[in-house]
Amino acid sequence: MFNQKKIIYSFIVSVPIALFVWVALWNGVQSTGYQELLDTSNHRVIKIVLGENISVVSTFSEQGESLDQLMKKENWVSAVNWAYFCPADYWHCNQQNTTTADRVSQGVRSSKYKPDLGARWLFWFNIEWELLFILNNLGYVQWINKKYNADKIDEIYNWISNFPVLLVDGEDVVDLSKSLLDDKMKTKWTKTFICHNQDKTIVYMGQIFNKNIYETPTYMKDTFWCYNGINLDAGASMWMIYNNSAKNTPWRNIMDAFVVRENKPISKDLVNAVSRWYQKWLTIYKDPISFWYERTLRRDEAAKFFVQFAKTIGKIEYIQEGSACIFTDKDQWRKDLQQIIIESCKLWIFKGYNKTFNPTWNLTNAEAVTVLIRIIKWDEIEENTNHRSDNYYSSASTLELLTKVDMEEKESQATKWNTITIINQAFLLQSSK
Repeated sequence: MFNQKKIIYSFIVSVPIALFVWVALWNGVQSTGYQELLDTSNHRVIKIVLGENISVVSTFSEQGESLDQLMKKENWVSAVNWAYFCPADYWHCNQQNTTTADRVSQGVRSSKYKPDLGARWLFWFNIEWELLFILNNLGYVQWINKKYNADKIDEIYNWISNFPVLLVDGEDVVDLSKSLLDDKMKTKWTKTFICHNQDKTIVYMGQIFNKNIYETPTYMKDTFWCYNGINLDAGASMWMIYNNSAKNTPWRNIMDAFVVRENKPISKDLVNAVSRWYQKWLTIYKDPISFWYERTLRRDEAAKFFVQFAKTIGKIEYIQEGSACIFTDKDQWRKDLQQIIIESCKLWIFKGYNKTFNPTWNLTNAEAVTVLIRIIKWDEIEENTNHRSDNYYSSASTLELLTKVDMEEKESQATKWNTITIINQAFLLQSSK
């Protein structure tokens, strides 16, 4: 029998919503997967059979975007909206989209309550694709079990939070939260959900028509064999895109979504590169799937890549010191990468811009090529050209570092795939000397 202490509760009015959390790092399933739209008079649901060629990940926005804008950030083909938020069109939201939901996308976290999750249970996969519950309540909600797997919270890589929980281990648990459900939830209308089957090989996400919140879990179990699942936002925020075709299109922007991504075929070169740099501590991920090879890189994450590469090939002499490496945006830096950022400046890998490092900006192809050549050549290169990276690209081409990647669009965002590939090419070049 399910332990009642594990149920999610929420404060609706005077305090931030306490949210149940679902996290997906689905692409640990090493098989061929596919997606399918189940569209009937009773439901419209995306079925995702998980595999190495298809995965489900989370994405979020700080100000609010359309679902297709969120999808276009990566090679994503289908998606549904996610958590409750305060939309700009509500008078009490001060004409701006805001959220108290705890959100993580590819290890990047947006949360106002870290590390206290209050009553928010985390439902997630870690790097080994192990499913766990987590609660790290430090006192926010006194009548909820204080901690549960709290020591594993730093392993989480993707989640977005919402409430209420609908199914836990195949059991309908909505009734235990009935005092916190509003009238909209109790009304027969469209309900949006996400769930997975018992062996965690299939994900279902979408809409069930003409049901109230109490009827929804039974329908999920009987129709989709759901084992664990939660409620999602509906109403004017309800949005679904399947195979790049809109099935529901609200008029307001949303804050976050879970999306289906098609993974590109993995080359032997990429497998070898990730394996090598896992052993050399550039990344904590030992294979391309867990490495999320198609993702873009933030500048702070890229700093770790390039500093570790520089150290590996023996380039450890500091070139810049003192005020040259004092930045004004340290409040935006990830704590675990602060020393790396300073080192990247002292090693003259990253220079920053007007005393800012801009850690949350995505690395561009031009920046990736530029910093790599700075490490290899270790001298000043003329940047007063049509594009400041032109001469760096010329050097990279001469050294044949770009033969296995497509990075000609200088201002396009660099992928982890391309970045680790050119780093590996440079390592092989240096090793052959």
